[in-house]
Amino acid sequence: MIHKYLQAFVEELKKGRIEVYNEFSLQHELGIYLRNALPNYKVEFERNVSFFNLTDTIKKEIDIVIYNKNEKFAIELKFPR
Repeated sequence: MIHKYLQAFVEELKKGRIEVYNEFSLQHELGIYLRNALPNYKVEFERNVSFFNLTDTIKKEIDIVIYNKNEKFAIELKFPR
């Protein structure tokens, strides 16, 4: 379900409609895009991994978390240089 929104976001990047220049801008532009595309979901940044009941991990925060009462999605981003 989230995949189609991620693909649409990438298309917007390719067309130059959204500009990103580092990982921080990628994270926030994607979050803004998803908030607009998914009004029935919460979109949060840098959410602690405990939100997903993860305990045995080095990672402490998830870049973007999308959720409602029935579903949870985690997005971890890396920006290629």
